[in-house]
Amino acid sequence: MESLGGDQRWWVRFLAQHSAIAYYFALVALFAISPSSSYKFSEMLETHAVHTYSQLLEENEKLLKSLPPPIRAVEYYTIGASDPLFSEYQTSGPKSGMSDAVRRPGKDMQNLFDVFTAILDDEGDHVNTMQACLDPTVAVRSPAMEKNFLTGLALTAATASLVGSGAVDLSSLVDTLSGGGALQSATDAVDVAEVASVGSSIIDGILAAVAGVAAAGSQLIKEGELGAVEGEAGIMEIFRAIISRLR
Repeated sequence: MESLGGDQRWWVRFLAQHSAIAYYFALVALFAISPSSSYKFSEMLETHAVHTYSQLLEENEKLLKSLPPPIRAVEYYTIGASDPLFSEYQTSGPKSGMSDAVRRPGKDMQNLFDVFTAILDDEGDHVNTMQACLDPTVAVRSPAMEKNFLTGLALTAATASLVGSGAVDLSSLVDTLSGGGALQSATDAVDVAEVASVGSSIIDGILAAVAGVAAAGSQLIKEGELGAVEGEAGIMEIFRAIISRLR
C-alpha cells in the first residue's frame, strides 16, 4: 500500500500505524478474558476484509488490470524475503494436504488486479485460521513451530554436550569473538559447569516429558480409552485424552 502512495500523507501513516497497535493490544486484552471471543472477533474482521477486497476487485477490474504490479508486491509474493514470517500466515495449505503449502502468486503477477487477488486470498486464509482456532477438535500450530522447536532442542543439546565435555571453553570463545573487549567482563562470572548442568537439566526434562506422554498413551490404550495411535494425529489424540482425564 505504501508503494502505491498510501504513506504520502503523514496523518494516513499515523492513523494506520497507531490503529494497528491499538487493535493488537485490544485483542491481547480480549484474549486474556476470552480466547474464543478474540478468535471470533478476528474471524469477523477478516471476513469483512474478504468482502471489501472482493467488492474492490469486482467494481474496479478493468482499471486494476490496466495498472502494473508494484515491485514490492511481486518481491513479497515471489520469495517473501522481506518478511521472515511469510509462510506463518498461510496455515490452510498444510491442513488441506497441499504439497506446496506456501502460495507464491508473485510468479504470475501481471497487474494490480493480481496483487489484490493475492491479498484477498491472504484474508481468506486468515478466516480459515481463526475458524480452526475456534474448533476444539483441530490442533492449530504455525507451520514452522515444529522445525524451530527441534532446531532449538538440537542446539541446546549440542551446546550442553560440548561445554560439559570441555571441548569448548565458553569464556575463551566469547573472548575470541569480542576481541577481549567488554563482553569478557560479563563472562568472568559465568560458571561453565553450571551452564552445562542447566543445559543438561533442560534436555533431561524434555526427554522425561516425552517419556511420560508415551507412557500415559500406552496406559490409555491398554485401558481401552484410545485405539492404536500413529503419527502426529495420534500424538494429539494422546494429549487430548490426558487433558480430558485431568479435567
